Amino acid sequence: MRRRELVSALTWVVFGAVCGPLLAAAGDNMVQNGGFEEGEGRGLVGWAAGCTGGSVADREPAMAFSGKACGHIKKVKDGVSHVAALVFPRIDVQPGGTYTLSGWGRSRVPAGQALLFLYQYSGKGEYLGHGAYCPVPKYANAWVPLHKTEKLRDDCAFVQVRFEIYG
Repeated sequence: MRRRELVSALTWVVFGAVCGPLLAAAGDNMVQNGGFEEGEGRGLVGWAAGCTGGSVADREPAMAFSGKACGHIKKVKDGVSHVAALVFPRIDVQPGGTYTLSGWGRSRVPAGQALLFLYQYSGKGEYLGHGAYCPVPKYANAWVPLHKTEKLRDDCAFVQVRFEIYG
């Protein structure tokens, strides 16, 4: 089977609470190491790789928007890989609260495949669904801003921030 690679990069992930239409201040960022500055080489600090097959999620020092590095995912179309994702595992939230998810993305995959997501979970760890997704534009050969504000479900106790390529 022919192998095809889809590559995307992410930098500066911010997840913070908002009041009304105002965005959270930079000090309210709830994602530690959201800019992928911590770490050495391709190693992740605070983030995890969520990949199947030959797909890869890691830290990329050579493609940074600014600073030392960015997050990087490479989805391989090999018949085995289903997803490539960078996952920030848990952020406790106020149930029913309104939050903003933002960052910068760069992609060489078709529109709608590289996405910055917010996954919602109950206090028992049950998956409640996802929302606040920000698609990276098709073949964006430049860094583009990603931004979405969302009211969480009333039974949501924590969220995961995920940058993913499916397909």
